[in-house]
Amino acid sequence: MTEGVWSDLLFLQTFALWISLLMEFGFSISAVREVAGSSMQFVALKSIVSNVFSAKILLIPIMIIVSSSVLISGYAAGRFDIVGWAVLIALLQGFTLTWLFQGLEKLYIFSIVDIFGRLAYILLSLAIAKYNNFNLLALCFSLAYIFPFVFSSFYFAKYIDMSSISLKLGAATLKLNISIAKYTLITSVYSAGSTVIFGFFGVPSQVGLYAGADRVARAGISLMGPMNQILLPRSIRAYSISNKNGIESALLMMRLYLLFSLFIGGTLFIFSEQILNFILGESFRESVSTFRILCLLFPVVAINTVLTYHILIPMKRDKIMNDIYLLASLFAFTAIIVLGIFYGKNGVALGVVIPEFCILAALYLQVSKIIRQGDGK
Repeated sequence: MTEGVWSDLLFLQTFALWISLLMEFGFSISAVREVAGSSMQFVALKSIVSNVFSAKILLIPIMIIVSSSVLISGYAAGRFDIVGWAVLIALLQGFTLTWLFQGLEKLYIFSIVDIFGRLAYILLSLAIAKYNNFNLLALCFSLAYIFPFVFSSFYFAKYIDMSSISLKLGAATLKLNISIAKYTLITSVYSAGSTVIFGFFGVPSQVGLYAGADRVARAGISLMGPMNQILLPRSIRAYSISNKNGIESALLMMRLYLLFSLFIGGTLFIFSEQILNFILGESFRESVSTFRILCLLFPVVAINTVLTYHILIPMKRDKIMNDIYLLASLFAFTAIIVLGIFYGKNGVALGVVIPEFCILAALYLQVSKIIRQGDGK
């Protein structure tokens, strides 16, 4: 596979992830919270599914308009193939009922199908890489989302009632969910969106090199995702007993997250050159320094995840959380552009890492304040 096709595929993966966050609109958090607190009653679960589906139908035209913006200028200018595949993947991911498996604590069932889809994508990609065809590779990548979408739709078919879908209901659900959505969309600026932002002003070769490093780093960070999906419903239930019980549970989780993140991040940092060479090839050797900067994210993201998902969100401190991440995202957006202009791909990486440390400091201060004031009882 040539460097150009590989860079296109990496950009597609990052861009698809970014616009998928718009389709999710924070339901991966709020819907899990509702399901976990629904006592597993059939009528309640059916109502939650209808509300979420109604809201997501309204998000489709917005997502398509936002996606089309990259056609104007930057890395994907005029690339209808990249945008088309990204929209398809965002739709598949947006309507996959991962959050329902998560809230019902049946994620282990979903994980088997998810892993199968990803393996199918990897094996088919290796088989057809020699043809150097972007669209074939994009089709293989979409398999990682087609399998989970089809499985979740059939598995939870009894909860899906298309006759109860309502645009009015969707609008009301979006309004209620906007607080959590702000968090997921705001954080996308310096996470999934960094490659897209760099693509608007960076040299294409530099964008491709950064996208490679960022994609591998994000893949490593995403290993904490399944752990978070499993533990979040348990955190919510712990807080239903008492805030003290929930916070004690969160602090225990932090040790687990930290050990895991230090092991994964440290391994990737030490063997960064060998890992990038194996995954991306010799042409991405210049990405090593960028990748090592991004490896600094691992322990910080681990701590921030616990403070956010396992303390602030279960305690419904959405405003505090949104204020912190909004300021951090504005800072990140500026830093990515300024540092990216002066220092290229390494500058963009710094523009992503520095705000994450700022978030850590702010979250720590706020959580400490909550505990001192006695709200953690």
